Amino acid sequence: FIRNNRGLDEEHDLPREFLEAIYDRILTNEIIMEPYKNDASDRSILAYTNPFKDGWLKKQSRGVTPWSERWFVLKNDCLFYLRKPPVWGADCELCGHIPLHDQIHARATEQSQLVLEMKD
Repeated sequence: FIRNNRGLDEEHDLPREFLEAIYDRILTNEIIMEPYKNDASDRSILAYTNPFKDGWLKKQSRGVTPWSERWFVLKNDCLFYLRKPPVWGADCELCGHIPLHDQIHARATEQSQLVLEMKD
């Protein structure tokens, strides 16, 4: 902890006693955060940040509806689709999601294409 916090004070080290006191307080009052759950109903942009892959795709809806262009996000074994790319400070317009179970594997090709494969 002390070694990782060298040079923080305008390239000077903070006093060792100060850093030891901070470390002791962290140990006695540990900050424990709940893991973020990427829930398909979440309207927050955080659900769609750092995806494995994202971009525009065409999707055919049920019925006689023609193909619609949707923004797809592949993240955490789930393929989400939205009306438009998520924007900071605005609710996301999630249209739906496709869970990718153990039988479906997503991979990127050398040509940067996304391939969904069914496992045997």
